[in-house]
Amino acid sequence: MARRSGTRYLNILRGKRGPSAKTKLLAYLNGDVDLEYPERAGNRPARASVWVRPFVLPLGAGVKLLQFVQSGNDTIVALAAPYVSETAPAEDSKLVLSGVLSPRAAITTGRTAGAGTSETSKISGLKYRKYGGKTISVPFGEGTAADEKSEDAVFLKIRANVKSGTTGALNQCSFVPGSYSV
Repeated sequence: MARRSGTRYLNILRGKRGPSAKTKLLAYLNGDVDLEYPERAGNRPARASVWVRPFVLPLGAGVKLLQFVQSGNDTIVALAAPYVSETAPAEDSKLVLSGVLSPRAAITTGRTAGAGTSETSKISGLKYRKYGGKTISVPFGEGTAADEKSEDAVFLKIRANVKSGTTGALNQCSFVPGSYSV
């Protein structure tokens, strides 16, 4: 997947956040600082299979590509429907390709209203706001309508669905481009 590389701490390294933050960050990057984080229940959560119609591959009707999503998040996956399906297609319509990642919608739900809580970064010592919530990356594919054939158009429809409802104003949705390295 195409990701931003090296920009996370760029303003700190440029000295725009103060010399103390830059010194702490450089010590962390050099391996001079060993940070303690709470234990997690495994580094990879269980995953579930989902099926999408790929954007760039000219396929017959009904052919769907196998993708994966973190399991146990059916309500979040439902926010991306009908562009992702948990129901497997017929056996002759299944497409399994390694190295092909569909575009994804990173959906955050359960954020707190208000100003959030103030936290201090263990790496740089700078303050930041934490709003909580849970983010799940959901793959999506093209739709059946004529205006649902581009990644941008489908993402805008998913984002509108994520933002709707009573708590939708607190939800966030961001685009993660696909990766096709077959």
